[in-house]
Amino acid sequence: MNVQDAVWVDARSIAAYEEVGDVVVGDATYVTNRFDLPFINFVGVNHHGQSVLLGCALVSHENTNTYKWVFRTLLKCMKGKAPPCILTYQAGAMRKALSVVMPSTQHWWCLWHNMQNLPKRLGSYKTYKDFISDLKDMIYDNLCGEEFERRWTALVLKYELGLNAWLIYMYEHRRMWVPAYHNDNFWAGKCYFTDYSLLLYTY
Repeated sequence: MNVQDAVWVDARSIAAYEEVGDVVVGDATYVTNRFDLPFINFVGVNHHGQSVLLGCALVSHENTNTYKWVFRTLLKCMKGKAPPCILTYQAGAMRKALSVVMPSTQHWWCLWHNMQNLPKRLGSYKTYKDFISDLKDMIYDNLCGEEFERRWTALVLKYELGLNAWLIYMYEHRRMWVPAYHNDNFWAGKCYFTDYSLLLYTY
């Protein structure tokens, strides 16, 4: 029998979701199982700053319909209660699915994943190290949106990166990932922005 699509949630996860389901991370970047199927885990964080597994899934296709099914199944397991906030990596299919299944949920991209893309996208530039240092200082400075936009413009001009297609795309979608636009929202102590790797790998 071949595994196609499966969602797993147990009683402890349901109980935990009632307590720590305000902010959920959905990570679908694993393809390490013997079925070669993408693995998605849904994680929350408790009042001790510890990650809590809320559920997981194996999917046969990373498309909008499959993600719709995953999110609808997760909601069914959680008694129809959608999380106020969810963080995912950049996946257009996942974003479309969330907008349909959880329209009232705030959806943002995980900053940690975005930062992991920087060497691949910009590593060939001679000024890469200096640019990244300035970029990180700007991102984590807890700015307001207007100040972030001013400093972003100055930064890309300083390093002559204004024509980089990936940076243009990231700026156009800045409200999806830049902490400056999320200051009015609860994000479990901002741990999701500062050390996503610890959040995912400590449960």
